[in-house]
Amino acid sequence: MKARLLTLLRSSALGRGLIEFAAERLAGLRRSGFVHGRFPRYRAWHDTVHARGACSPTNGPLISVLIPAFNPDSAHFRAMIASLQAQTYSHFEALICDDGSSAREAFAYIAEAADPRIRLIERGANGGISAATNTALEQASGEFTAFLDQDDSLAPDALAAIATAFAREPDAILVYTDEDKLDRRGRPCEPYFKPVFDRALLYRRNYINHLTAIRTGALRALGGLDGRYDGAQDYDLVLRVLERHGPQAFAHMPRVAYHWRTGRWARSLSQTRAGQVAAARKAALEAHLTRLGQSAEIFAGAELDVRWPVPAQTRVSVIIPTRDRLDLIERCVREARASAEGVVCEWILVDNDSVEQDTIAWFEREARRADTRVVRAPGGFNFSHLVNTGAAQARGELLLILNNDVYGGNPGWILAMAGEALRPWAGPVGAQLLYPDGRLQHGGIALGLGGVAGHVMKGAKPGEAGPFGHLALTRTVSAVTGACLMVRRAVFDAVGGFDAEAFPIALNDVDFCLRTAKAGYETVWTPHARLYHREGASRGRETAEDARFAAEIAHFRARWEGALKADPYLNPNLDPSAELLGLDWQIADRCKTRSAAFLFL
Repeated sequence: MKARLLTLLRSSALGRGLIEFAAERLAGLRRSGFVHGRFPRYRAWHDTVHARGACSPTNGPLISVLIPAFNPDSAHFRAMIASLQAQTYSHFEALICDDGSSAREAFAYIAEAADPRIRLIERGANGGISAATNTALEQASGEFTAFLDQDDSLAPDALAAIATAFAREPDAILVYTDEDKLDRRGRPCEPYFKPVFDRALLYRRNYINHLTAIRTGALRALGGLDGRYDGAQDYDLVLRVLERHGPQAFAHMPRVAYHWRTGRWARSLSQTRAGQVAAARKAALEAHLTRLGQSAEIFAGAELDVRWPVPAQTRVSVIIPTRDRLDLIERCVREARASAEGVVCEWILVDNDSVEQDTIAWFEREARRADTRVVRAPGGFNFSHLVNTGAAQARGELLLILNNDVYGGNPGWILAMAGEALRPWAGPVGAQLLYPDGRLQHGGIALGLGGVAGHVMKGAKPGEAGPFGHLALTRTVSAVTGACLMVRRAVFDAVGGFDAEAFPIALNDVDFCLRTAKAGYETVWTPHARLYHREGASRGRETAEDARFAAEIAHFRARWEGALKADPYLNPNLDPSAELLGLDWQIADRCKTRSAAFLFL
C-alpha cells in the first residue's frame, strides 16, 4: 500500500513537490528534535540514548515511597506496583495508604506481588491526599522520602537516581528529577526537561514535581503535608522548603525518572479537579509570599500569573546610548514614553559624538524637558562605558538600559519589568524582544548555546510557546540582553556596573548578569514586557572574525570557564549546539546532579 502511494505521488509534479516538502520537514525534525510544542522523536531517544545513561547504585540508604490511594484504577495501580518491583535500587519501602476507598479491587495486587517491601496501610475514613500521605509518613523508616501517585509509574532507575543525587549533594534537602507522560497505550511522550532551582518559574508552575524526594527528617520538621492545600499540597511543601532552607536546598537530577499518566484515562486529583487544584495552588503561593513579607496579584489558571506591585512614585532612569540615527532614537524614546504609565521615568540620552544636525537639534529640544538629560560621552564606541556614564547621572531606584533600535512595546511593559526588578532576590530583568517580522529575537540567554552564549529559541515563530511552554512564562535565565535590561541601582553599583575594560561592546550584558548571579541575585526574563528590536541597526552586527570581538570572547572564556561547561537553566538532555533547542543524541553521563545556579559560578 505504501509503495503504491509513493508511485502515485511520484507520477505528478504536485506529488513530487509534496514528497520534497515532507523530506525537508523530516530533515528539520532530525536537526532540531522540537516542533510545534513537542519532541516527535522523543520515544526513540528515550529508548536508546536515555536508557544507556541509567544511574547505577543498587543499594544504599533506605528510601520510603509514600503512595496515597483512593479508588485506584486496577490496571494503572498494577503497573505502578510493577514499576516499583522493577527498581534497580533494592533498598526501599513502598507505603500505600488506602484513604477509605469503596472500590478496593486494585489492592489485591499488593498481595499478589508478595513483596515485603510493599505494604498497605488502612486509614478507614477518607481524609484527603495530604492526610493519607501523612499517615504513610508516620510509618516511614527511610532516610529519604519520595512521593508517587497511585496511577503513575517510576523509571527502573528512579530510586537509584534519588540515592545518587543525595550522595553527590550532601547538603541537599530536596531532590527532583525530569519526567514525561504516558499516553493511552502506556508509551512515554511529552518529556519535561527541567532547569535547576528557578524561583520565577516556580511561582508560575510547580515544575519541581515529579519525581520529588526529600530528607525524611526535614519533611517531619516541616509538619508533613498541609491538607488545606490538597491538590497543591506538593507545591506548598516545595515553597516551605524554599522558605526554611533557601535555593541551595534543591538539587536536580536530569533523568526522566517519573512517568505521569495524563488525559481522560487518569484519575489523579490534579487531572479530575483542575479548578480546585488551581485555587489551591494560588492559595499556597499567596500564603508563601505573605510569610516572606511580599504581596502580589495572582491569577490562577493552567499556570499562575503573578503581577508584582510597584509603588506609585518609583523612579526609573531610562539610559539610552546613541550616536546620530535620529530615525531610531526618536522613535525609541517616543514609544517608550507612551508605555511609562505607573512609574516616574527620567530619560538619560547618552550622546556618543553625534554629528548630524537633525540629531543635534533634537537633543537640544529634548534637553529642555524637565524629565530628560542629554549626557555627552565622546570617544570611540564603548557600550559599557556609555551605560556606566548614564548610570552615574541617574537618580532612579531602577535603571532601564535600552538600545536605540528598540521600539514598540506592549502597554505596561516598563511596569512589568519594574515589578520583577524590585523583588529583593532579583538581579537584572530582561524582556521578550521580537524581530520586526514578529519572530523571537530574545527569549533569554543560555551559556554555551551555539558556542559561548546564545539566545534561547531565537527565530521562533510568533506566538510559539517553545519547549515546555517556557517562552510564555516568566523564568530565571543565566543572562539577558542589554538591549532592554532593567536592574535596581543598588545591584548595579554592588557589582561595579558594566565592565568597560574587558567588554567594551560584546558580552558585557552576559558578564554583568553572571556577576550579579555570583553575588546571589537571580536574573529574570519576562514575556510580559514585549518589544521589537532591529538587532544591529545602529552599528551593524558583530562577527567572530573581528579582532576586538575575538578578544572579548577570549576574556569571557577566561573569566567564566567553569560556568560555560553547562548552563544551569539549559537541561543537559537538550542539544547545546543550536539556539532552536532539540534533543541531545550524544551519549553522555546524565546521572549527574545540578544545584542552584550561583553554585556554578
